[in-house]
Amino acid sequence: MSHPQSSAEPEHDERNALLRSLEAHHYRALAQHLDEVLLRPGDILVEPGQRPSHVYFPQSGVISIVAHFEGGGAVEVGTIGWEGMAGIPVYLGVGTSPYRVIMQVEGQVRRMPVDAFERAIEEIPGFDERIAEFVDAYLMQVSQTAACNRMHDLAQRAARWLLITHDRVDGDTFALTHEFLAIMLGVRRAGVSEAAAELQRKGAIRYSRGRVTVTDRSILTRESCECYAVVRARFDASRREPMSHPQLAAG
Repeated sequence: MSHPQSSAEPEHDERNALLRSLEAHHYRALAQHLDEVLLRPGDILVEPGQRPSHVYFPQSGVISIVAHFEGGGAVEVGTIGWEGMAGIPVYLGVGTSPYRVIMQVEGQVRRMPVDAFERAIEEIPGFDERIAEFVDAYLMQVSQTAACNRMHDLAQRAARWLLITHDRVDGDTFALTHEFLAIMLGVRRAGVSEAAAELQRKGAIRYSRGRVTVTDRSILTRESCECYAVVRARFDASRREPMSHPQLAAG
């Protein structure tokens, strides 16, 4: 997936939308505090109740915010890609969160020490506002996901999740096991297998050996509930640039 370019092109090469929003001289000042790392599926960024040492700006891949329960179950409550940042509790000034932050789909991430991030919020004009717009869209995503999990069937929710992930990755193929998708949707693996098989029969995806390929995005969109479009529109508005996968523009 080629990440969208804003109409006012900055004088720096940056894939993360929040960092892209900075003027060149502010970005250069911030860049000295950014450390780029490759994170793989399952890598833990922050444990529940842990005070984070860094905030994370994805360049590619997907970060998941996951709630774990005493009985051993887990469910994803939010996802973050190149449109935003992981570290919302730091931004809000609460420091810790009851959720685990993990890498869902492999990708490059730029991380910044918390103290440098807090200074940047105070010193860089407009940075606070752009992050606030992202946080608003993210919280709307969390609320919409909760409603979706209650109102829509598993195949629709799986299609929604695959579309959101497809928007945030490079290309049409990404690693995904049934076990991981079951956690993301808060269901049993057997249910995920049935939903994936249904989407594959309809020609939306191809699933083999822990890898998913989106073969027809238009079918996947048709099989999803309306929640995908609602969430995407909110993120588009917060960034003032489209999140849509290039295939949508082409077709």
